[in-house]
Amino acid sequence: MTTLELITLPPSSASDAALAITVRMDGEDLSHHDLSRDRLREVRAIVDHFRTLYCHPIPAELGHRAITSTGIELFDAWLAPAWPILIPRMPAGQPVVLLLRTPLPEIIHLPWEVLLPPDRRPWIENAGHSIRRLGGDPKRSYPVFPHQAYHPLSILVRSAPETAPILPPSCQSRVKMCPERTLHGLMQQTRSFRPHLVILEGTSLVRARQGFFMFEDDEGQPDPRTGGEIAAQGMNDCGVETLIITGRPRGEPPPWSASALLACDLALGGIPVTIAWPDRVHEGMGARFFTAFLDTLAQGIPLDEALWRHTADPPPIFPMIFG
Repeated sequence: MTTLELITLPPSSASDAALAITVRMDGEDLSHHDLSRDRLREVRAIVDHFRTLYCHPIPAELGHRAITSTGIELFDAWLAPAWPILIPRMPAGQPVVLLLRTPLPEIIHLPWEVLLPPDRRPWIENAGHSIRRLGGDPKRSYPVFPHQAYHPLSILVRSAPETAPILPPSCQSRVKMCPERTLHGLMQQTRSFRPHLVILEGTSLVRARQGFFMFEDDEGQPDPRTGGEIAAQGMNDCGVETLIITGRPRGEPPPWSASALLACDLALGGIPVTIAWPDRVHEGMGARFFTAFLDTLAQGIPLDEALWRHTADPPPIFPMIFG
């Protein structure tokens, strides 16, 4: 497996407004360049427009055009300076992990799945290509990336009954529905069931640049918890290898930042793979995409392949993978 790292560091001083970008392949630095704040604002404006389109159903042709323009902008700002050096070294036919490493949430939350190199398809549409995001200190070591495949698959779903994800009738999995609204109750169920996959469906929000998932306390009062607080309960010691944060209030924009901040903190807290999936996965197109993913994963297909096997048409919301 080849590891292609994009490392983005904040300005080194108050007088330097540029971000420092390093492109690295299998531990070897290939190039360094700067990205100005003005250029970053241009990219983010295009990304914001791209994500606004996904607040409502859109024609497939418009979705594909938005994916193309966003992917070109991401490539131009981050990978284009290194591409002449990089392309001769890209091994044909081998799996490639695109590893995004930065302490900057506004960078790590970009839709890297649609990154579009010249004469190629968006990143996630290429067989063997996968993505991982790592927040925090880019100097820390990173794990070896296993191809997560579970058979038989065990799933714990924490959700209210009316918004529970629709599981495929043929799903070859052990499934436990968990309506517990407290974090303590969720952890009790997790310790006893020991699932491979936990799905947290509910409300996520941002406060003071941190992501929170909304639980309730024993009196039924709101009890928002960060990803770090959830991970500190020992979820990764219960056999959990993947955790999905999902949910989107009806009529509201997807909680991109809240779910991504949560997923990032959960990954930093020790969950091997976390996925921010800020959509309504119990109805409509979101449900069809999510159900197809679970059905494929339950057949023993590795997680990344299962996630992106169903992208002939743009999914309603692009999941973001951390770990």
